[in-house]
Order: sequence, then structure tokens, then C-alpha cells
Amino acid sequence: MEKRSARGNWLMLACAGVLLLVCLSILARFLLMQVAVKKLHIEGAWLEPVLGAVYTEYQKSQHDNKNGNEKEMPIDWAAHYPFSERSAEENTMFSRYEKVEEKIQDTEKKVTEWTADHLLNYMKLVALGKEYQQIIDWRITTNATGKNVAEIGDDYLAYFHKRVRQADKIEAVTGLASVCNEQGIPLVYLAAPSKLARNDGVYSGMVDFANQNEDEFLRGLAAHQVPYIDLRDNIEKEGLNQKSLFFKTDHHWLPETARWAAQEIVSELNAEGLLTGDTSLLAADLYERKIYPGLQLGSQGKKVTLAKAQPEDITQFLPRFPTQFHLEIPSMGIDRRGDFSILYDQNGLRYGDYYHRSAYESYAYGNRSYISIENELADNDRHVLLIKDSFGDAFAPFLALEIRKLDILDLRCFTGSVRSFIEQHHPDVVLVMYYNAEYSNEMELTKHRDLFDFR
Repeated sequence: MEKRSARGNWLMLACAGVLLLVCLSILARFLLMQVAVKKLHIEGAWLEPVLGAVYTEYQKSQHDNKNGNEKEMPIDWAAHYPFSERSAEENTMFSRYEKVEEKIQDTEKKVTEWTADHLLNYMKLVALGKEYQQIIDWRITTNATGKNVAEIGDDYLAYFHKRVRQADKIEAVTGLASVCNEQGIPLVYLAAPSKLARNDGVYSGMVDFANQNEDEFLRGLAAHQVPYIDLRDNIEKEGLNQKSLFFKTDHHWLPETARWAAQEIVSELNAEGLLTGDTSLLAADLYERKIYPGLQLGSQGKKVTLAKAQPEDITQFLPRFPTQFHLEIPSMGIDRRGDFSILYDQNGLRYGDYYHRSAYESYAYGNRSYISIENELADNDRHVLLIKDSFGDAFAPFLALEIRKLDILDLRCFTGSVRSFIEQHHPDVVLVMYYNAEYSNEMELTKHRDLFDFR
């Protein structure tokens, strides 16, 4: 009894010590933020004058991190693609307080990221915490924020999402569709699935409402006669196991699934006369599959750490037929020609620190504000604008094989006017591809960084 009591006391002291270190870290972070907030309110200044050394080190770490994916250079997209007078007036309506609050939130995010990278072996402490949870068999998961990780069986991890009404998002998409139709440009919405099937009978509609949000959203598009492709229908028609189409440690679909989705979508768009692509180019047996074993640790795996998740294989597809592309990514200073392989960021396919890089983002260089891909060997002249979230990263290279010109926008990074972009480039077709968890987020129009801000 005395030995057991002594061991228990030691464990309690160790836990108390860890908690004390974490509390001190949080306190330090809080005090730094208070200094930044005070400075912002007084002078409206940015973080560097207050935390110059910290923020400079943060910037340096972002640019010098050889294991990570390269960051974007800032571009004033609104200068190239200006908003209408009405949209500009809406921007000026926000008070000084709201603008300062936005700067504070951005500052907090940067400081949090820096401290997670450098403060007291942050990830090691998180991993120790996850190991301790395993020892005591802690199985409680909350879905209050939609970013807590749950185990859903067979080593798969998932996020649960809250129920959100879809009227504002429906209005945003139908408004963009009207603008496109006025210019004779068809718009098609591409609804990508999440890891949980709508008929799984365990989570969907019980603790996760991504599918229910998607159902309401697509009903709204149908009511306004906006065409869409619901890939859940394709999955169910072919009898596929939806969960197996995704990474176990990430919310993204596998590159294999993205290739299949491109084949399904191009086939349907061809049938509607919107594209004239050759879907045989997307057949799996026409590609060399280069597999990188244990390279990918997804966002969900990062949250539970290597204490509870194992890195996964990721596939790079390389066509066995001739290809030639012209790739431009202005925010990365990229302007190059080459075969299909140039559509990959090879830096993302290097082994290194699992917590600060993403192999999935090697496809089409991840989330970039604007990407232009010209297929110089295409047998048609179709020009497509793809507005996408990160599910479009792995999808876009396969779509590029089917058309002459592909423009890609990610509205979380592209801060110009979508409508101005369409007016200037006048694509033949506009495609919007988001996965269904995006419907669980409230719209935020103050920063021009919302996926549904189509102004």
C-alpha cells in the first residue's frame, strides 16, 4: 500500500509540474497578447514594434523551414481585381474597433503558431498528454467546436460538425451563378463528401451534421436551378466504402479518390456539353503510382500526435503518356514549363518533421490564392475557372489534363473580387468545389477570406 501510495503521489506531482509549465506558458502568451492589444488600440500599429524579436523569428521560421510547405508572398489582389463601388462601400462601413480586432486576431494566430513551434517542447508535451490519456483510457470527445478529433473505428479519425442553417451560403452561390449566367457562363457546383457517409447509421445526424448541412444546401441550389454534382451519389451508386476513400489521419480524400472524382465529374460535364475532355486519360492504369511510405500525417493525426496516430502512405500519380504544361503561381514567383510533375510541390514530398508540413499539399502546391495552368497538349480550347477549398488541391491536376486552360482561386487567400476576375478572364465554365464540412462554418465577410464571399 505504501509503495502504491508513493507511486501515486509521484504521478500526481509529475502531472502538477506539467500543468504548472503549461499554465506559465499560457500566462506568458496572455501577457504578450495584452501588450500587443494595448499597442494596437493606442497606435493601430502591427505586431513588430511590440514583439519585434519574436515576430521576426516567427517569420524567419516560416521561410526557413525546409520540412514545410512554402508560404505565399502577399499580393494586393484587389488592385488587380477591384470590387464594385457597392462592395467597396461595404468594406468602409466596418468601424475602427472591428479593424483593430481583426489585427488582434491575426496577431494572436501568429503568436500561437510561433509558441506551438518553439515553446517548451510544445508538441512533446501534447504527445505526453495523449499517452497519458491512453494509460487512463480516456475516451471522451466533444464536438463543440467542430475541430475536436474523434475515433470512428478501424484507426480512422474524424471531426464532428454542428448544424448550421444554409440560407446565406445558398444566396451567395446563387448570386454568383446569376452573375455568370448574365455573361453566358454556366456555373456548376461540385459537392465533395466528408469521411462520414450520410447513411453510416452511427454518427451522421447524431453527433455529426455535415451531411445534413449539405442536404439543405443542395436543396437550396436545386430550388434556384443551380446545377450541381453530389459525389455522395456517385459513391453510393458504385457501392464504395466512403471512409476508405480518405486518409485515416486527415479530413482530406486520398489522391486516388481525387483521380476517381475527376473522372466522374468530367464524364458528367461532358454529358451536359460543358466540357469535351477525354476521360480515358484519367484511367488509373495510365499512371505510374509513386508511393511515399509513412510520409503523410494529416491534420487530425497532428492533433492527437504520434502517440496515437501512425503516418500514412501517400501516392504521387505520374502519367505514362506525354504531357506539357505552363504553370504560373504569382504568389510563389513560379512561372515554368514542363510535364505533369511540375504540378507537384516536391518540397512537400520530403521526409522531415511531421507536425510542420503536409504531404497532401504537394498536390498543386496546396492552398494558393491564384494558380494558372495551361495544358499545351490539350485537344480542346476549354477554359475553366475552379474555385475550391483544399479538396481541390489533389483534384485540380487531373482536371487540368482535360482542358486547355485552368484558373484556380482559393478565396481564403485570394482577396480580390471574384466577379471582377470572371469579367476580366471570361472562362467558359465556372466550377465551385467545396467539401461538406465547409457548410458548418458561419460566413464571415469582413476580411474577404471566406470561401463563400463571391463578391
